[in-house]
Amino acid sequence: MSRRASTALAIALTVVPVAGTSEGLRDQPRAIDLFAQVSGYADLAPDRFGEPAAPAPNELGTVLLSRIFRTVCLGLENGMALEAVMPPGFSAEMASEHYWGDAEDAPNLPNLGTVLSVTGFIDTDEAAGHPWITIRPHPDGTDCKIDWKIPGTLQDQTMANMADVLVGWLPYEYALVSADRPFLGQDPSWSNSVLWDRPCGDRWCSMSTLYGLGRGEVQISTVINLTDIQGERP
Repeated sequence: MSRRASTALAIALTVVPVAGTSEGLRDQPRAIDLFAQVSGYADLAPDRFGEPAAPAPNELGTVLLSRIFRTVCLGLENGMALEAVMPPGFSAEMASEHYWGDAEDAPNLPNLGTVLSVTGFIDTDEAAGHPWITIRPHPDGTDCKIDWKIPGTLQDQTMANMADVLVGWLPYEYALVSADRPFLGQDPSWSNSVLWDRPCGDRWCSMSTLYGLGRGEVQISTVINLTDIQGERP
């Protein structure tokens, strides 16, 4: 079995297809229906995927990272409280303290928002392989992004499999449309920045992936559509 085929098979087993789908005109992308009820982590076996506080350092851990992103960012977009979407083992911290430690030492910058973190500090999160989620104001709504620094050195095959997830699986899961000019005929690079548009209510929201797998770095971000989905802010 090829690398792409084995990766696709492992990932496909994590989602149950929707019954009764048919060809023809649709009100929305079928992936929106397929993943509408997908949340939480009960279907992702920890011995294979890892746990939200420490995803496995491979393609299955990357699938879990996407699930954390989906549960937190899209949960907030659809009106859930922060406490309800908080991954197990995480807590909410001021972004300035997470990135700079003592808030008094933080640069004088605009509101940096909130970080969901396991340890409360970026250095210790990175050292232990804990992802963190940053939620902050954005001119078009609210920016929600997840960062993951993977400790150690990844093997070439692992990086190739993870790139396949980031470039191939995410568009399927989120019904994304590429906002970049396509570069055909090549396997996904181990370092890349990809811009997408995703359906979010009655409009499209930007979403991006930024990764340098040789350095063990992955970031997924989106602007969440609070206004159109939840109504005007008070």
